Amino acid sequence: MSVPATANFKRHPIKLRSIVGHDFTVRSSLLPALKYGCRFYAKGNKRTAAKLADEKRVKENSEKLAKLLEVTPACTQRIMERNHDVVNVKPESLQQIPKILDMYGFPPLSHIVTPSLLTFSPLYLENKILIFKETGINYKNTFLLNKFKNIMSKRINNETSFVQGFISSDVENMELCKLRTLIMEAYLALALNCDIKTSQSIIKIHPGIKMRSFCWIKATVEILKEYFSFDGWKIQKNGYLILVPPDKLRILHSSIKTLADTPLVELALSCPRLLTQTPESLLQVERDCELHGIPMQAVAKFPDILNMSNSTVRHRLEELERIPELQVLKSHPRVSRLIYYQQTAKKRLQQLNPRPSSLNTLSADIKHYEPFLYEKARWHGSDIFIFLESRITGINKTRTEFRKKLQVNPNWLSCPLKNMKEVLDFLQLEEKLDDSIIFEALPIVLYPVEKIKTAFQETISTRQAQVTDRYFLNMVLYMMEKECHFSGDGVWSTSLIEVSDFDLERDDVLEDTDIVDLDIELEDDMDEFTGINDPNLLH
Repeated sequence: MSVPATANFKRHPIKLRSIVGHDFTVRSSLLPALKYGCRFYAKGNKRTAAKLADEKRVKENSEKLAKLLEVTPACTQRIMERNHDVVNVKPESLQQIPKILDMYGFPPLSHIVTPSLLTFSPLYLENKILIFKETGINYKNTFLLNKFKNIMSKRINNETSFVQGFISSDVENMELCKLRTLIMEAYLALALNCDIKTSQSIIKIHPGIKMRSFCWIKATVEILKEYFSFDGWKIQKNGYLILVPPDKLRILHSSIKTLADTPLVELALSCPRLLTQTPESLLQVERDCELHGIPMQAVAKFPDILNMSNSTVRHRLEELERIPELQVLKSHPRVSRLIYYQQTAKKRLQQLNPRPSSLNTLSADIKHYEPFLYEKARWHGSDIFIFLESRITGINKTRTEFRKKLQVNPNWLSCPLKNMKEVLDFLQLEEKLDDSIIFEALPIVLYPVEKIKTAFQETISTRQAQVTDRYFLNMVLYMMEKECHFSGDGVWSTSLIEVSDFDLERDDVLEDTDIVDLDIELEDDMDEFTGINDPNLLH
């Protein structure tokens, strides 16, 4: 059995689906029509489901909108049926739009008569009203507000006939939007003390300026100059600030005087994008940083972190606590830069592993990062001293003194900060050792913590020293380094030490007297390495 060539698949989609379910032969010429018929049937079901979902959503939100708009539920239901996008409008916007219309003298319930006005953002609606007011158009006409883009794109000589006398201007062969742009260019050149080409480039980079109200642009430029001490050159370089509503800048200036222990005006000059944020967002980011122990000096040093959303900053701060390689940099003065580039830093940690990496390496641009990636450059250890200063606080030592102590071991720049933190946690928190004792044997922080624990037990079991002895850590260093002949290679893993031992076995066998002489030489080297012959440590 074959399907007739004259079959109407649109009218009989159900019959068509029943044919597909059987093992009948269908002519190949009818396969496209068969496919279309099935699609038609499926689309009909989808439309029905979508319509039912809309009706359910309208019913659920009608009472909520009735309270916001102060009208009956039946009225709100009709509004939502005429304009489905009203359902997705935020409650704050629904409350502000009637107030804006009332402020500019619109007839009562204009937002009910023209529900499409409810779908505009409050700032966008007010901006359109002001532009109409500036150009002489009857801004109280809701029909014209809905035709805003069409009106602005018309030529001025056609404008009069279109709006029927709503505009009072000379008839010229120029679009109304173009005329406003020329006025904006002339004003910005005058206000920012620049030439017309510069003002044109600003508008080209930020085309939204063309569709902003002139009085808003003027007020924003004046506030930037008066309240935030911006000069014309600063505004030229940060043209996006011209798009910030003036009321938002006034609220920000009055709400926040200091941020991150720094005057807001000073922060804004170093990071102008702060002025695009709300006071609530800035203060929440500051609270999150304080909660996670990020110094405010670090935030002020790199204030770009304040431009991030609250949820992003909170997530990255929690991630900073979870990743040991990043957590050790928490006390760094530029840790806010690390948080800002944290996604990049995590990728670079994987690339550099197991080599140590500094904050500058993790957050630098690609040009400065590649030399570290291909081992053409080495870090200078400044992060080590910053970390040690934050942990060993019981003594007053300079970075030069820390460096002098660590440089005894030639491999001190090859040890990661994560390992140093584990060692200090063991010595300070578990063994309760004094900071002055740790400083005297500071190279111990370069060794793996498991090796230190083993050397601890070995030193105690052989009765070489007691934990309470001032030179105990020096003896622990002795135990770890004697296997490597005090070369400093004890900081490496066991596998590397075994390779060194294997190389030693290949040498000629030493006589007993040579071994005795070698032991004496090694002890002298160890005295220099650990400072164990220092008379101050023996008392």
